[in-house]
Amino acid sequence: MIGIFLLIIGFFAFITAVPLLISYFRLKKWKVVNGKLIKKEVELTSKSGSLGPPAFRYESFVQYRYSVNGKEYEGSKIYPFGWMTSSYKNRKKFIEKFSDSVEIKYNPQNPADSYLRLHSLFSSIAILFSSLLIIFVGLICMLR
Repeated sequence: MIGIFLLIIGFFAFITAVPLLISYFRLKKWKVVNGKLIKKEVELTSKSGSLGPPAFRYESFVQYRYSVNGKEYEGSKIYPFGWMTSSYKNRKKFIEKFSDSVEIKYNPQNPADSYLRLHSLFSSIAILFSSLLIIFVGLICMLR
């Protein structure tokens, strides 16, 4: 029974890690332009799916402006996808690291698609190896 549970957990971690790794290398190729941060704040998130006690449901919000080939764009993504919640203090400390002038990564095929920070390659690799380890342990438990 534990083996099946571990296989299921490992499988879901694996199918999360592979797209993260693929997107990391795809997004790393996006072009970079300097832009201006026009808003940064921390708010209690209203997104459904946010877990944890209310003290750890704070999210950082940004708004920035940039220009590509003479055309102005606005963006609001810190990361290419997803969001992170934490305590107000941690989110405030994180967002204060952004100065008024920011480096923006944008999609060369669609310059309106942009972000400020790319997720960590290390975390994607860690999830991948952890998922493979969990699957391996699950297989061993099933063969006993």
